[in-house]
Amino acid sequence: MFAHIFEEKLQEHIGRSTAFFRGEVPDRIPAAPMCMGQAAIMHGYTLYDFYTKPELGIDCIINAGQIFDAEILPMWIYATYWVEDYGGKLKMPVGRMAAPAMVEPACKTLEDAENLEVLDLKELDKGPTMQRHWRALEHAKKIMGPYFSPWSFPYEVFVQVAYWVGPERAVLLVKKDPKLMHRLLKKAVEHCVNVNTLVAEKYGSSFIICSSLLTSNTLSRDQCIEFNMGYLSDMINKSLKNGAGPGIFYHLCGDHRIDYDLHKDVPITPATIMHVAYDGKDPMDINKVMDVFGDKCVILGNTDTALMQLGTPAEVYDNVKAQVLAAKESPKGFMAGNACEIPPFAPPANTYAFVQAVKDFGQLPKA
Repeated sequence: MFAHIFEEKLQEHIGRSTAFFRGEVPDRIPAAPMCMGQAAIMHGYTLYDFYTKPELGIDCIINAGQIFDAEILPMWIYATYWVEDYGGKLKMPVGRMAAPAMVEPACKTLEDAENLEVLDLKELDKGPTMQRHWRALEHAKKIMGPYFSPWSFPYEVFVQVAYWVGPERAVLLVKKDPKLMHRLLKKAVEHCVNVNTLVAEKYGSSFIICSSLLTSNTLSRDQCIEFNMGYLSDMINKSLKNGAGPGIFYHLCGDHRIDYDLHKDVPITPATIMHVAYDGKDPMDINKVMDVFGDKCVILGNTDTALMQLGTPAEVYDNVKAQVLAAKESPKGFMAGNACEIPPFAPPANTYAFVQAVKDFGQLPKA
């Protein structure tokens, strides 16, 4: 059903997307559109299919990469990982739902949260989330062979607490019971480290995909420092010590105008990607991102997801062109990307235009 990947093409894409990590300069800027649910829709499947059949999801992502001639990065994940494992309820997407959603948190009361015990490696391994994740990893390994790179998805420390107690209660705890929030955040660090460790123990490494707190509409800058930055760094450091990494992807999802620069002090490895999504309702100025992170790590671009959904191919092309020309010489490297996942029902023509702009204007000088 799905096209075979020729090794020469796979080698080209993987080589380009990892060149910066090796201290090398690729032939051009890598094109890494976040094509996940969209890949399923364009192949005639539903999002329910995509998220309940990890092997199918991997097939769709890889085949979409071939169709668009984009870098093949088959990372099948969804935002609401680890909800079911602790007793919460998850709803898989139906109709126009864009992704799995939490419909009930794990803890009914704060006392439940106080008494919550973090799942150990064996318990995580047997849980519904990790069982899906293993299926995705093993299928990607089967297809990609020596070019396979395992990934883990702890997601985010603060959000894990929100999955335990509910988002509204988590924000309320910051203001009403900060001591309890700190205790829960320590538990969340332990959980996230276990996630990364589990994958690293099985495969020998793990590319850590982690998000960072959705901030500007909920917490102050000082609260971001108190309830996020230290815990994020602690989680990454402990994970690296346990064999995870060396790859790290920091996805600063949503509006980060008040705290994006705080991430300059998080752990950085030679294989780190920094991704800052929005400044209010607009994508963060890529020049501001380069000013803070350009000499530290690879930067992923942030083409607006609304533009991918509502814009014309010409508008997408011009937008990507401008960002590529502005950022292509970022000191540690730049990859063209979106502010978040491309909306599943966005026109494939816009993703094609995205990649074409990168190919037309992303050429890099040979050393």
